[in-house]
Amino acid sequence: VGGLAWSCGITMTMPIYDGGQLSSEKLQALAMIRQQDWLRKQLIAAVSSDYDQVRQAIRERWEELPYAREAVQSGELEVQYAQEKFKAGVNDNSDVIQARSSLSKARESLVDAVYRYHLSRVDLARILGHVEMLSSDYSNNQ
Repeated sequence: VGGLAWSCGITMTMPIYDGGQLSSEKLQALAMIRQQDWLRKQLIAAVSSDYDQVRQAIRERWEELPYAREAVQSGELEVQYAQEKFKAGVNDNSDVIQARSSLSKARESLVDAVYRYHLSRVDLARILGHVEMLSSDYSNNQ
């Protein structure tokens, strides 16, 4: 009667019913996935729209440059003709002053057109995430 007795046992719990917690967590996870997918699609649409607008702006501003250069060339010719007429005594000094004023405005318009073009390029680089692209272009042009 004085012997040792050992006993060993294993218990296992397995929920038969979890009160709907597992299916609730699953539905919540699916809702979060759908929400993230919707946000991703919205972001793609916004970036795509911005990209299209900036590309259009670059095209338009690039097309302005030849007209601005042409206006400067016309202004230079106008100044030259006005000076020749003044030297010949055909016109007075006011025509030269007016021609120089027109040339100045044309040059200002050219600078503005070049500035707007490069500003559009900066916008494109920002959208693409490649701001370093501009600095390399600037270095190559120097």
